Amino acid sequence: ARRQRQMSIRDSSKRVCGDMLDAVTSAITEVLTSGDTIRIDGLGTFSTRFQVGREGVSAFNGEKWKTADTLVPAFKFSGSLKDSVAETYDPKKHKPTK
Repeated sequence: ARRQRQMSIRDSSKRVCGDMLDAVTSAITEVLTSGDTIRIDGLGTFSTRFQVGREGVSAFNGEKWKTADTLVPAFKFSGSLKDSVAETYDPKKHKPTK
């Protein structure tokens, strides 16, 4: 009975966290689609950026194509988050990425 109770608490916590994440995601989406930015202290800033369309060539058939100009979501990490992560750098553990 105790194990079953623990699992139900864990499951309800997962549901609550999922609901909270859905609410935050919806709020961020609503702010960005209205053209505003949203800053979360200690985390960073969500905004939108204009992305110019580009031309490309299909590797499969050589056909040229062009993407349309569009608005894309962007995120900039806060300085405090960058600093916190940088403090954990250990050259013995972390390998450079290409």
